[in-house]
Amino acid sequence: MSGTCGYVWTRGPEAGQPCSLSPVLEDGFCVWHSEVDGKVIPPNVAAVLRQRIESQIPCDGFDLTGADLRRANLAGLDLSGLVLAGADLALADLTRANLTRTDLTNAFLFGVRLVSANLTKAFLLGADLSEADLFGANLGAIEAFDADLRRANLSLANLAGADLTDAILRQARLKGADLRGANLAGADLREVDLTHINPLGVDLTVARTA
Repeated sequence: MSGTCGYVWTRGPEAGQPCSLSPVLEDGFCVWHSEVDGKVIPPNVAAVLRQRIESQIPCDGFDLTGADLRRANLAGLDLSGLVLAGADLALADLTRANLTRTDLTNAFLFGVRLVSANLTKAFLLGADLSEADLFGANLGAIEAFDADLRRANLSLANLAGADLTDAILRQARLKGADLRGANLAGADLREVDLTHINPLGVDLTVARTA
């Protein structure tokens, strides 16, 4: 379909200007902003993201639902606010990346490297983060209902105010983690060493620990 994408940039040097990306799909938005079910995201998505972000060109509003970003190098990039629901980010490098308010609902993040990443208020509902490296990551106020964090490294991570309802943290490493105000109702904390976390203001009795 020809035409101009209906999205208007909200930040960066192009703020207030219409998006000129193509192709434009049947809903009037380009493939990057369209929410059309079953759309085909370009295979070079990781390279496009890095080139645009490093050139300070906006990526806001990108809907990358189901994108294949396995093993992608996205370290240090500002991916805040992107929609990556259901995306495959297994074994990707997101070290120091900004994922504030990013939608990672049901994303596959097995073994992903998120060392010192900022995931404040990110949506991780049902996401698979098993064996992920989240050392020193900021996970403050995340929505991680039913997330899988088995064997994840959460040492020195900030989980203050996180919603970890029914999350699986079995065998996760939580040494030095800050769990103040976190909701652990129904969370599976079996085989987790809880002796070196900050338990102040968190109710561990509602979690499964044995």
